[in-house]
Amino acid sequence: MKCFYHPQADAVGLCKHCMRGVCTACAAERDGGLACRGRHESDVDQVSALIRRNVQVGVKSRPISLISFAVFVTALITLLYLAANEENQNVRPMLYMLAAFSFVAVLGQVPVIRSMFTRKPRR
Repeated sequence: MKCFYHPQADAVGLCKHCMRGVCTACAAERDGGLACRGRHESDVDQVSALIRRNVQVGVKSRPISLISFAVFVTALITLLYLAANEENQNVRPMLYMLAAFSFVAVLGQVPVIRSMFTRKPRR
């Protein structure tokens, strides 16, 4: 692959912003990868900062995910118990419907909970 800006020079990598091949003279090494020197350095830095910030937010949200999972499981069990023991035939379907909504919320949390316990090692 040749450099986008210097077609006679071999490219050493791709700019993380524009995905163009860049040679050693055009490449600026950034924390998030290579960037076109003088053109996309700040763009690559901003994307890298955004990714770092999102990772930090994801780590902070794990305890909240566990709490919400526990709340919805408790609500599901409680609603099923109440519906099974309800005497009023008009209230029972409503309780089962609320239990179904709780079940859907629990199912939505399962992938999040599973990903917490099956962490991939960092390279």
